[in-house]
This record gives sequence, structure tokens and C-alpha cells, in this order.
Amino acid sequence: MGQLFLVLVSISLSAALMLSTISYLNPGAGYASKWADRMEPGVMRLRDGFSDYVDATGFAPAAHADFIPEYTFLPPTPQGLTWGFGSAHGGYYSCASGTASEPIVRALVILERRQSPGSFILNDSCGERTASLPAPGSNGQTALAVTVWLTGYSE
Repeated sequence: MGQLFLVLVSISLSAALMLSTISYLNPGAGYASKWADRMEPGVMRLRDGFSDYVDATGFAPAAHADFIPEYTFLPPTPQGLTWGFGSAHGGYYSCASGTASEPIVRALVILERRQSPGSFILNDSCGERTASLPAPGSNGQTALAVTVWLTGYSE
């Protein structure tokens, strides 16, 4: 009878330990990391395609259509974001803007950390030079802009 009691106590302690640690697992972390992994090569190819176009033609493109798809493709884009092209501060950029869910925002933050400082900017509008992550809205979506600088820019 004593052994049965010890078995029941050990099972209940194991169950309590498992239940107490389950809250420390973040199911969205893997999703965010996968999106960052998917987008990173596309961001690099976007910069390379822009440079290839400039090298081949001798001048900067006026729009994405000038160098996409001949020289590169747009990176995979999460739902809710659309790509644009522009110039500001003496440089050229591609910008994905719109609204994103919390896991996608985390993926973009991961991707921002992997890039050279000042080359991948999360902000509320395109063409920004400093990062300032906007706060999420009441619906859990964050309105943001991801500026991918294709060239340097002036301070």
C-alpha cells in the first residue's frame, strides 16, 4: 500500500512540474523565426538586384518594375504588407507597409537584428532612417512600414 502511495505522489509531482513549465513555452517563437528565415535571403537578393540594375544601366531605377523581375524578385511578403519603392535622404529604398500580426512583427524584429545597422528599419512610415516600432492597435495588428535601404543615405 505504501508503494502505491509513492507512485501516486510521484505521478502527481511529475504532472505538476509539466503543467508549471508549459507556460514558459512560446508557440509563436518558431513561427516568427521561420518567417525571418524565409524573408532574409529575399532582402539580400533585393539589394543585389538593385545593384545589378545600376551596374548594367548606369542609373538608378524609378520603380520596382524597372528591375523586378529581370534582376531580382521581391522577398516573401506576409499577409497585410505590400511593397513600394522610393527615394529619400539621398538614397533608394524598398518598403513593405501595411498591418501585421504579432508573430509577423516579431519576425521582422528578428530580421532587423540580423541586418546591418540602419539598413532595415521598422517604423510607422517608409523612408525612415531610425527604428521606432509602432505600438499594436486594439485589434492586435500593428500598422508599420519596413524600409529596406538599397543604397546608403545621408544623415
